[in-house]
Amino acid sequence: MKKLLITTFAAAVMLLFGAVNEVNGDPLKYEVVGDTVTIKDCKETASGPLAIPSIYEGKPVTSIGDWAFYGCTKLTRATIPDSVTAIGYAAFSKCVSLKSIDVGEGNTEYSSVDGVLFDKNKTVLIHFPAG
Repeated sequence: MKKLLITTFAAAVMLLFGAVNEVNGDPLKYEVVGDTVTIKDCKETASGPLAIPSIYEGKPVTSIGDWAFYGCTKLTRATIPDSVTAIGYAAFSKCVSLKSIDVGEGNTEYSSVDGVLFDKNKTVLIHFPAG
């Protein structure tokens, strides 16, 4: 009975706050809340170029969470789709091999110039890749 209560409580919390999912082979961890998706984390073993999907489980990926790619030292390039409208604090911090962050041309909030991440108007520097 106690085990059933704990399981029920855990399921309720996941429904209330969104579930973090990780698909086999996909280095990203997703949080689905309502009709949107946030990238919450990335395995530190992720390497090479990484394209953030615009859709996950039929819902738009609209944000990248705080510290989402922290310490992904082998990540060399990140591509952000048009659907992402929010990027959290220090999302690409400690990505020492990251050479380029590319943003879809149709993105309404962000842009990139020579792999450097800016706001859409190119007036605010968001992240200068370390690699």
